[in-house]
Amino acid sequence: MKKTDSDYLKRISMIWHPKWTGVGAATLLFLCYIPQWLTGLSSMGGSFAYDFFTLPRCGLALRNGTDLYTSSADYQFGYHATNWASHPALCISLGVPFSYLDPWVGFWLSTFLYFVLHCSILWVFGQKLLVNKKVVFWQHLCFASLGFFYPWYLNYHLGQYHLILVAGLFLALLGQNTFGFALSALGKPALAPAALCLFVSKKWPTIFKLVLICLLGYLPFLFLSRDANGVYVFGLNESFMGFINNSSQYAHFSVRGWDQEMGWSKVYDELFEWDHYPIRLALMAACALGGAYLARANLSLGIGFASLWFFFSYGRIHEYHYATFVPLLAWAASTKGFSPKSVAIAAVFMAAPTVWPLLSRSDSFVNGKLDFQLARSNHPVLFWAWLLHKPMAVLFVAELFWSAKFPKKS
Repeated sequence: MKKTDSDYLKRISMIWHPKWTGVGAATLLFLCYIPQWLTGLSSMGGSFAYDFFTLPRCGLALRNGTDLYTSSADYQFGYHATNWASHPALCISLGVPFSYLDPWVGFWLSTFLYFVLHCSILWVFGQKLLVNKKVVFWQHLCFASLGFFYPWYLNYHLGQYHLILVAGLFLALLGQNTFGFALSALGKPALAPAALCLFVSKKWPTIFKLVLICLLGYLPFLFLSRDANGVYVFGLNESFMGFINNSSQYAHFSVRGWDQEMGWSKVYDELFEWDHYPIRLALMAACALGGAYLARANLSLGIGFASLWFFFSYGRIHEYHYATFVPLLAWAASTKGFSPKSVAIAAVFMAAPTVWPLLSRSDSFVNGKLDFQLARSNHPVLFWAWLLHKPMAVLFVAELFWSAKFPKKS
């Protein structure tokens, strides 16, 4: 029988699997980062290593018996540190080891580990991908986009610990729910609404273990503190309470007109003059309940959908946050029930840089910052293209997960 072009394409794909395309693209992205070739494509390009050095400083605080939550001001370590405090569990597990390293050695080590995480996600889900000669182009396009994923580049640039949450979601989608949710709980608890999926799926042993981990991860730090003599005393730790309050406030408020944010909260700012937090709370509940509904058919599907609350509801969404969609879309690409073409299109739009370079060269800047009112008036197409790019892609992914074809479990 004469072989067709499709047969040859399938044979080539078996040799050069889409997972290799993804890992190759991720490697190219990492190599582009080292000389900083793509940094100017984002409004966050001037924030080099902005977030990394905070965590080693709280490691120094632990080693010296001082307050974790003032460590960014108390210690000089590396290039920069924000006043955003990390969870004490991260200060112990990551902050202390990194505090023993030279600041820049630590930064590049963490950057390399993020690269390993990126390749691991693509490799593991790529292994599960069934190569189909009818859709192989879309599979290669999807994994190429998930590899050369610009928001991931920004996590390199900022030294952002948001990728701990990405690792947690990756594990949860793989079915390692205890490890995945625990990483989120002790890093950034953005997977909390997705825990409702575990209840619907009756994962009682997992729920019990997660409750125990959360108790061990929070209660000691909540009720133990050090006095002026460095002695541990029992009582409410006001510093830790401040950390909890600060975290909840970041989920609530939105900074109007800040050009380093691009999420639905920013879109709401442009649409509503009043506080839109109630709308965002309602959307968070809708995502959690929708995820619980979908979890009846497939637990990972429900967790993935519920995790979207962060992008619809969180007050401060930056471009680097969209790295969350690497495991989400890689899982979708490797799972029956999704259209490979639709997943690939979503991956392309999520991966692509925004039109910021064009907007940043316009006359809408005042004192080095984008003036939203000027941009809307003078360059409305560019402004709305920049502001709506990622939020509309989130909406597309939400529809993609909601319409996935999974038979309900009996």
